[in-house]
Amino acid sequence: MLAGYAQPASKKKKVPDYPRSRATRYKSSHWLVVDTWTTNSDSGASFGSICVYRKKRPVWFMQYAGAYPKTVIWFLKDALRDNYEKRVFTGGRGYFEYAVADSPLEYRNIVNASGFDKFNGREEIRRQGVTLGYHFYIGGLMINT
Repeated sequence: MLAGYAQPASKKKKVPDYPRSRATRYKSSHWLVVDTWTTNSDSGASFGSICVYRKKRPVWFMQYAGAYPKTVIWFLKDALRDNYEKRVFTGGRGYFEYAVADSPLEYRNIVNASGFDKFNGREEIRRQGVTLGYHFYIGGLMINT
């Protein structure tokens, strides 16, 4: 996840046959992580999925959907990246709460189920108690444990 969407240096490539879609890929040995997302620039609505493969078999996934205005995307990426760098799993998104001293924005992650094997929740970015954007998310393992 550190090499994906939230990483400014990651290579975000267009997805053939899917207008307004981008993807990042990370490969290491037998592992492959693909993060694909699509955005409607008029409404800010977006959806995406992340799939982790081991030896070309899908083993874990996450799907997310919602809407964020362009003006808060930088903050969303900061919140996600901060959590990924700490290597804390809270539904595959950001930590429960995230804020930056110089910004009136705050990130919240309401996790309903938090296991790596099965999780879901809702994240949102707020300013002074008003929700500016959100994503619902769901995911888990695709293997027998």
